[in-house]
Amino acid sequence: MTWRYVPAVAVLLLAIAARPIAPHDPSEIHGEHTLESPTLQFPLGTDPLGRCVLSQALYATSTSFGLALLATVLSAAAGLIVGLAGGYFGSWGDLGFRVLSNVGLALPTLVVTLAVVAILGPGWVNLLLALSLSAWVRYAMVARDITRAQMSLGFVVASRALGASDWWILRRHILPEVVRPTLILAALGLGSSMLSISAISFLGLGISPPIFEWGTMLNSARPYLNTTPRLLAIPGIAIVLTVGAFTLLAEELRERGTLFSRYSRAQ
Repeated sequence: MTWRYVPAVAVLLLAIAARPIAPHDPSEIHGEHTLESPTLQFPLGTDPLGRCVLSQALYATSTSFGLALLATVLSAAAGLIVGLAGGYFGSWGDLGFRVLSNVGLALPTLVVTLAVVAILGPGWVNLLLALSLSAWVRYAMVARDITRAQMSLGFVVASRALGASDWWILRRHILPEVVRPTLILAALGLGSSMLSISAISFLGLGISPPIFEWGTMLNSARPYLNTTPRLLAIPGIAIVLTVGAFTLLAEELRERGTLFSRYSRAQ
């Protein structure tokens, strides 16, 4: 495992272990320690209510990662279904795919997410649905292109001629080739979803207190930009580092070629 895996693994471990390693309850108020600078008791200082900023950041990591992971899984699943159908079932399926993908590509991801959340209202469920609806196209395009390429290969043509079922062909010959490069997109999608979650929560349309999330931390810290800039710097740095971690992971997977198989070599 090269060093480019390490940041993503570290984010994963922090997200899992956020509650056990947090030094304080992030909602616990320490009235005598309001806006305190970093100390041994509060390693990243406290907020205007005297709450531990480190604990808030750790809980926010767990929230952002969990929602981003769910959104990525849902988006990838929807994209795979649409892409496989469009690439495998001929003209009608392909026509439907093109219509859906053109609509999806015409609308920026963040705009779609904001629109859905604005219509359905704030909350993590609606935010999850909005992220899933806005990001499925990239996975569908990969699935469709690979499926179309696989359909022309000899072993797939032979399987169809011998009477193999559509499900058997999809499961045995096509789905493995689609899933592997899709995981690279998913690594990138995790970082992108985290960024979108933070942006929408910052606008007040996503995660709301008392749930801690990087965007809500940024929003709450805005009045203290001039007096206590570390309150904005901490969640801002966390967002940048996390998105960068999963970008490095995707790049490492792509370069090593661990997620490509017969399809990649056939091209």
